[in-house]
Amino acid sequence: MNYREAERLLYSLISYERDKAKYQDFKLERFKSFLREISSPQEKLSNVVLIAGTKGKGSTATMLASALSACGIKTGLFTSPHLLSWRERIRISGQMISKKDFCQILSSLLPKVKKYRLTFFETLTAIAFLYFLREKVEWTVLEVGLGGRLDATNVVSPRLAIITRIGFDHTELLGEDLLSIAKEKAGIIHPNSLVITFQQKPEVLAVIKKTAREKESEVITENLISLKSLRLTKAGSQFKIKKNPHPFFLPLLGRHQVENLELVLSALARIKVGDERITWEKIGDGLANVYVPARCELISQHPEIMVDCAHNPDSCLALRDVLKDIFKKKAIFVFGVARDKKVEEMLKILSDVGSSFVFTQARHPRALNREILASYGEKLNIKFTTEKSVGQAIKTALAQQKREIVVITGSFYVVGEGMNSLGYRPAGILS
Repeated sequence: MNYREAERLLYSLISYERDKAKYQDFKLERFKSFLREISSPQEKLSNVVLIAGTKGKGSTATMLASALSACGIKTGLFTSPHLLSWRERIRISGQMISKKDFCQILSSLLPKVKKYRLTFFETLTAIAFLYFLREKVEWTVLEVGLGGRLDATNVVSPRLAIITRIGFDHTELLGEDLLSIAKEKAGIIHPNSLVITFQQKPEVLAVIKKTAREKESEVITENLISLKSLRLTKAGSQFKIKKNPHPFFLPLLGRHQVENLELVLSALARIKVGDERITWEKIGDGLANVYVPARCELISQHPEIMVDCAHNPDSCLALRDVLKDIFKKKAIFVFGVARDKKVEEMLKILSDVGSSFVFTQARHPRALNREILASYGEKLNIKFTTEKSVGQAIKTALAQQKREIVVITGSFYVVGEGMNSLGYRPAGILS
């Protein structure tokens, strides 16, 4: 099997990223039976960290993996979704899985993938498990794909669970209220493990604590590592930590990334116990080299263009605050979303810093029609135009640009197409 054949095969599998309606029929038992037939690789992985939450879980996972790798610890990282290549999702110490390894593992799994009718995400998760096991990673950092309780990553027995702030997303699947969503996310808490979570609403925290008690697991709800001298800049965040003169820098923009960082530092404070390789100086080096594409990423200075994968109200709030507090300017938004999103709420938030919108839609089955977006624009009385393709929408936005920043946002798929149309390929992401 070559890589092109592997891509075609993956596209042919059931994907809840493409068709959320089928999620209602999902059960983990089939995937667990499949894993037993391939000798349960998930049970043999070392030092697993499982990360769930509504926003920031990908950035949190990447920060933690980068810090551990900088300490000389071979670290596997599994994230989703991807922007331009499937292989972005599976990395060891920052390096994407090679096409050869990807195809080799998928080929070996193919008969059983077909036998058990695995989904797209289950198949990628299994590839990651086998790759990390084969390469003998020392730590495994897994980002939950959707929810928690029923996610394919949740077949592991994590040493540590991190739950980033919980808000409203995928409500048609996880529940319309925060309690229901929190119960799904708290499903990643396993017996006799450690759970770290901050900045949760009281009713959400109550669910997490109750689940942890039932699982006889410890919960940390307050930051173990305090930051001082914090400065938020257009390049990232500068800070120090108490009792350590070493200056730190995180090249991710916004106060919301500082919140994710605090989770990571608290996790490292506990992980550090018993491993002399982990030092704050090395952690600082790892954080300084963190790169998470399309998270308030400025991809062009002249003209000024930002890409951000904000796809729910919470992430739109974070994007708004970056534009308002750090860039201190209005934006022209190239905006497209999936059909299941809280579109009106997202547009209300962004309109606070938007001079105008160019509505568009990605080439994706779940993309919301741009004409429906236009109806929201009319309802909210915001200035907008519509364009059939993301590439044309960017051209229209750039033609309108004066002093504003052009921001491409609304979904991973819109951002990915935008990057492609501009010929921009994020660092470390190959074809």
